[in-house]
Amino acid sequence: MNIVYLFEASNSVGLGHCSRATSLARSLINNFHNCTLVTLEKNFLDNKYSGFIKRFNINFENFSNLDYFETYLKQNSFDYVILDFANQKFNNEDALLELINEHSKLVCIDDITKRRLKAKINFYPPIEWIKDENWKNFKGENYFGIEFSILKPELEFYKSIPQKSQYKYKFCITMGGSDPNATSIYMYKLIRKIFPYEKLVVILGPLCNKQNSFFDENTSTYINPENFLEIINYSENVITSFGITMYELYFLRKRTFYICSKEDHILSSLFFQKLENFEYLGFLKELNENEIIKKLKNESNNFKPNDNFSINDRIINILQESLSG
Repeated sequence: MNIVYLFEASNSVGLGHCSRATSLARSLINNFHNCTLVTLEKNFLDNKYSGFIKRFNINFENFSNLDYFETYLKQNSFDYVILDFANQKFNNEDALLELINEHSKLVCIDDITKRRLKAKINFYPPIEWIKDENWKNFKGENYFGIEFSILKPELEFYKSIPQKSQYKYKFCITMGGSDPNATSIYMYKLIRKIFPYEKLVVILGPLCNKQNSFFDENTSTYINPENFLEIINYSENVITSFGITMYELYFLRKRTFYICSKEDHILSSLFFQKLENFEYLGFLKELNENEIIKKLKNESNNFKPNDNFSINDRIINILQESLSG
């Protein structure tokens, strides 16, 4: 297969879509398919995230103009264009969707906007409510489930490592690629009220404010580390914001406390709210300090998932089968 993965990344959107795009591209390449990652950014943050992509030797293109992207599609033959955008209307969205369907087949990732109605295939993590939305005139295929969550391929390795009886860190705080509201600092201060001397680790993304990179002598800080999953593995508890990392933590069976920074994330995270090892701390704009402290004191982890799947395999198989069918 020859595939374009078109994703969105910025200070406001964060780097979750970039991470997801890179993960699926790596799996596709490992299975002898071609995948090029593409952005449509006028103010391209080249040094911020293209380095992350190039770390894995993945082809990458940025087009500042939709006309340039159209020329690119015409000059190449792509089986699919995978679209992974934030759940809000994109500039020139209608023209973009028409362009993709004219020259290829549209695949949408975790998309709750009307873009999903134009797709050949939609892939969703386990969010049941989307099934009840208006699907009038939709002629494609939908797939729902934890096995359709795009994850880093190396998670298979870390899952095989037995859970540690002793950890380096009591809590790991990781609030995404940009953390625009400095939630890392807020959570750090709350933890220190309960556990003043425990070892902590804070992971900051490449778009975070680096002035907020020192906390105290018992808190380690990493900025966009290559060994992200290793640090997670050395942590007893993880505090994060809802996003791609949540599905990685599920796969690793980690005790997780999370917040939702966007309203649509509250519905999308309902799957996790039902799990024993995930604790919802609240919506970012409505956080209750006393309630959070109460929840952070509850550290039990009796989670035993029933799911057994290989990372990204189902998605790749379905894409292949759809072409041959």
